[in-house]
Amino acid sequence: MIQDPMQGCPVSAFCLRHSFDVCSGCCGWLPLEDAEVSSDPLCYLPVDRRAPEHPLQTKRLADRKAALKVDKERRRSKPFTDKSRLVRRAYKNERQTRDAIVRATHRSGAANGDGDSRLGDGTVGIDDKLQSKSTHQFIVKVAEVEKARAQGCILVITTGTGRKFALAELDFYLESASHIAELTD
Repeated sequence: MIQDPMQGCPVSAFCLRHSFDVCSGCCGWLPLEDAEVSSDPLCYLPVDRRAPEHPLQTKRLADRKAALKVDKERRRSKPFTDKSRLVRRAYKNERQTRDAIVRATHRSGAANGDGDSRLGDGTVGIDDKLQSKSTHQFIVKVAEVEKARAQGCILVITTGTGRKFALAELDFYLESASHIAELTD
């Protein structure tokens, strides 16, 4: 004897799909405890708006509301708000730093007249660094000088007052100067 799949469903009289016999795989006929863990879908479709909700829908809605309430309480806790505030502040600082770096370097060669240029046949170059805030002193890292040499350039520092200083390792500077002298002869 074949068992009616909707035999145990408490709202089968109000289900539109029950009249078409399409709920053979529905978990609505199972007891509530079994229906909650079942992988079968709930196929309940009310006939009209006044039809009662399925008990499984009510249970799932209550579980969802309870989970949202727990999550809301967790988000309002002091450790969570402190961590969120810290993350927001860190993100804002990173964004401001990134924007400042981009603003400072974006087309700085064209806008400020600094950048790389080549002399003569292009073997010797000038890497101009604008120190617009420096008037009396400036700091240059050795890595900048080494980078300029790797590019075949002499490092030229331009201060805020417009004074220019050439920096290079002595042997590279002399080699470049003799090469430039040959080009001008």
